[in-house]
Amino acid sequence: MNNINNNQASVDYPALYEEMRSLQDWNWWFKIHYPAILDLLEGYLKPGMLVLDLGSAGGWSTADLPAGVKRIMLDLRPIALKLTEGKIFGRVCGDGHKIPLKTGACDLVVCEGLLHQCEAVEPRRIVEEMVRICRPGGIIISVEPAFNCLFGSHDLVFGGCRRFTIRSLMNLFAGLPVKDIRKTYLHLFVFLPTWLVRKFAKRATTDLALGNSLTNNICIGLGTIERWLTRLFPMPFGITVAVLLRREEEPGFAMDLNRRDAKDAEKLN
Repeated sequence: MNNINNNQASVDYPALYEEMRSLQDWNWWFKIHYPAILDLLEGYLKPGMLVLDLGSAGGWSTADLPAGVKRIMLDLRPIALKLTEGKIFGRVCGDGHKIPLKTGACDLVVCEGLLHQCEAVEPRRIVEEMVRICRPGGIIISVEPAFNCLFGSHDLVFGGCRRFTIRSLMNLFAGLPVKDIRKTYLHLFVFLPTWLVRKFAKRATTDLALGNSLTNNICIGLGTIERWLTRLFPMPFGITVAVLLRREEEPGFAMDLNRRDAKDAEKLN
């Protein structure tokens, strides 16, 4: 996995979050993308489950979880945690490289749009932490931007420096006690227009507000059809990649991570 861009640009997070909030009630991304994540989790969500939204930002990935599911929001920025609405079990300001939760604390870990960011200096370490805090038998879902050919100014605005394929995302989980359940791409229907915009547009803004009410409604319609199709079979490509995994039992895994942390501590001394 190679970074497409190694220059970590300054991200105006207050402006970015404000734009996201202004779009959340009508934009196709909020009407299709986040519900598509919940589609993949259908059948795994139970009342009383403890769910970690890792790199939560505004909590959009887990905003519509069923009643009785407990949400913990974890983000590096206090401003992001203040955005989350609805019933929240807990808010944690912390780093995904060292999640401040006990081993096996969560039933489900949702990681959406975190591993692609430049601040995710060691994506593998974040993945190890996701597996650590998920209980054996629990579920992990990782959702990230797909395909290097789609990298553009939109990624830079979000602080992104890499994109993934199913293979490269699954490679981050290689050797860890997990079993893949579902692997698919999402939003195939906007792949070509996204590629055209990213290739020729030079503006330093997100793509979310492009178009008008007509194109937005078309995207909602096509996205709704694709959501139905994705329940039947995986999409062969798209602008987003999603993998769903089950945490397997492996007693030695926690011991390996303890040795890793001990070595890190030695380096600091």
